[in-house]
Amino acid sequence: MNIQGATRRRNAWIVIVTIALASIVAAFGVTRLHVAFDVHRVLEQNRSETQKVQSLYDELPWQHPDVLISLTFDHELRVRDVRTAEAVADALRADDRIEWVHSLGSLTLVDSKSLLPTRFFDMLGTDQNADAFEVAQRHSLLRRTFVSADGRSTAIVVRARRGDDADFDRRGLLAWLPSATKRALSGTDDAGAVVRMIGSSVVLTTLEQRLGEGIGRVLLLEILLFLVLLPLLFRTVRGSVLPLGVVLVSVLLNFGWMGWFDYPLTIIDVAIPGLVVIIGLCDAIHLQQCFEERYATSDIRTSVLDMLHRVGRACFYTSFTTAIGFVSLVVTNHDTVSTFGLKAAVSVLVTFVVVLTLLPALLLVSRLGRPRPLEHVRWDWLGYGRPKTILAVTILASVFAAIGISRVVVDSHLLEELPPSDPVAQDFAWYENHFSGIIDVEARVHGRLDDPDVFRRLEQFQERMLDEAGVTRVESITLFAREAIGNPSGALSDAQIQMAFGRLRLARTRLPTHLWSEDFETARVVFKTKDVGSARTSEFRQDIRKHAAEVMNVDPSSRALEAAASSAIVRDGRTTLPGLTIAPAGYVLMATSSTQLVIRVISQSLGMSLIVITVFLGLLFRSVRLAALALITNVLPLAFALGASGFLGMDLTIGSALIYCLGLGLAVDDTIHVLSRYRYEVRHDPNATPREHVTRALHSTGKALVTTSIVLAVGSLCHIAADFQSLVHVGILLTTVIVVALAADLWLLPLLVEHFAKRAKRA
Repeated sequence: MNIQGATRRRNAWIVIVTIALASIVAAFGVTRLHVAFDVHRVLEQNRSETQKVQSLYDELPWQHPDVLISLTFDHELRVRDVRTAEAVADALRADDRIEWVHSLGSLTLVDSKSLLPTRFFDMLGTDQNADAFEVAQRHSLLRRTFVSADGRSTAIVVRARRGDDADFDRRGLLAWLPSATKRALSGTDDAGAVVRMIGSSVVLTTLEQRLGEGIGRVLLLEILLFLVLLPLLFRTVRGSVLPLGVVLVSVLLNFGWMGWFDYPLTIIDVAIPGLVVIIGLCDAIHLQQCFEERYATSDIRTSVLDMLHRVGRACFYTSFTTAIGFVSLVVTNHDTVSTFGLKAAVSVLVTFVVVLTLLPALLLVSRLGRPRPLEHVRWDWLGYGRPKTILAVTILASVFAAIGISRVVVDSHLLEELPPSDPVAQDFAWYENHFSGIIDVEARVHGRLDDPDVFRRLEQFQERMLDEAGVTRVESITLFAREAIGNPSGALSDAQIQMAFGRLRLARTRLPTHLWSEDFETARVVFKTKDVGSARTSEFRQDIRKHAAEVMNVDPSSRALEAAASSAIVRDGRTTLPGLTIAPAGYVLMATSSTQLVIRVISQSLGMSLIVITVFLGLLFRSVRLAALALITNVLPLAFALGASGFLGMDLTIGSALIYCLGLGLAVDDTIHVLSRYRYEVRHDPNATPREHVTRALHSTGKALVTTSIVLAVGSLCHIAADFQSLVHVGILLTTVIVVALAADLWLLPLLVEHFAKRAKRA
């Protein structure tokens, strides 16, 4: 870096004009930036797992619904209520945006009284006030699917029409559906029915809106508070405006290049805006603080030059080490995590370049008055004269962190980002209580399903799974078989099973195709569960293997199950399977594994970053001791925040795991500034005592550390105002990291540095 050339006024104007032009280009890029809460990018971790899931969907095609519309009446369902729901369904079917609609009245059932499937409408009488709930209760296929447990609600299942790119306008659909439903209801006798919208599209759209609104609210609140706080800290217009202005330019440029390169802002990128603000403000305030000190006794150019010499190198070190931590994510086998690592690393470096070029340039070309120091503020408390107290507090903090970490749970939920008071969260909670669950846990079944022995063992497997906590219902070929012979309870005879499958063969074209194949040799069993969390959902995989092994009489290890599943026999061009094989399958189980993989990868990357940063600092300062001390003061804030999350009941999710990556950048930033200043003092006055070196470093850098910590803590607390739980956790946990990191760098680190420096001198 040509520091001498950078401090010329002509070059300063070139820098300002260049960044201004880049900002204009970035502004157009921001218009292309979009928030995309596309969970598929996070949940599909590798191609092999995705292909396994897709093979089942290719064999047994299944079109998941986009929206579930629930109509709730003030009485148990009557015949006229079923007709009301059907009128709403017909109105939706008439729209070109809708691919298909399933409702209670038009649902076809295999009735024991007829050979072909019969519409539920045809099973009802002509009396409009007759009880329809009692008729529905006779059919296990309808209980808690199209009819609620209390009999007052019915569901309408809707799927939108896809385009050539297999996508659709979710926001447009959800903006239209409520009004269309209300219009259809207004022409019936049940216009006062309560309408609820539930489904994956509702969740995704709501989360997109909350994330975008939350980020916008946080940034606006941060700007307003910084405009008030920075003048109080710096007492000059330049100290108030320039650091904040430079950081805003950094945010604009980073959002701009993401927009131009078509990188959407997803849930995993929540930490990037905060990362840019933290890195930018830390560097800008450190530079500004150094300039204010030098400008009190020198001219502008000399002050800027000295500012770059004293602080610029440390700013580079902090940005470089933070970028290294995120670059380590690029080599993972998860595309979304790799992309996040790339975006975060590039954002850190872009922020560093903007701060270290634009801030000096603005200082050089501005008309500056002399600084106005805060004379009533005393900085002599920046000392560490009570080693026993400091060590005692450190031990207590470590014990607190250890106990809290032992209580941390790695888990995530579908609606974890929404507060319980959110209407969408309340509607989902209501749906889980009145209907079956909203999560589909699947199992892949191979065997001669029409064989009575296989049929009975499949039912045994399903019964055992229904006893597992969280499982509310099962969808399987066995339910349709029982429906075909009048839905009898208890054990079925061989003749009854053969009769049931005979009826299913006749009605095959009018029944769902996603539960079994035409030759009755492959089937999908779907277990409906509540939003029990990724940890419990992962256990379902083991539950399926365990209960499958029990009914198949094989060892429950995955290798044995796979061997059994591969023991196919080809006869007359057809594949038959001896006995029965059952294995976990489906998108939900893969998604759950991927979620935990992302958390594990981020945690491993965090540990790797700590090691790389420690080695880098050891080489940089040519001291193993300083690198080890830096490791202690970097780990302690993160451990304390993780312990606090354990006591507060915050599960470790993808969003919270990213907070610790952000917190590591902050902790490393403070530590490097203190150690860099300490090494500067040692080089310029080698005859001074270690205490004098450390004290001078604190009195020079400590002010900037306090200033940046106050600013960042205020900025972090702004996240609590968001309606997005990951952003709220950013506010709580990041503020904890900031406070603990400041305390460690002001008191613990100087104490350790002086202690080991004295030992080194004696040696």
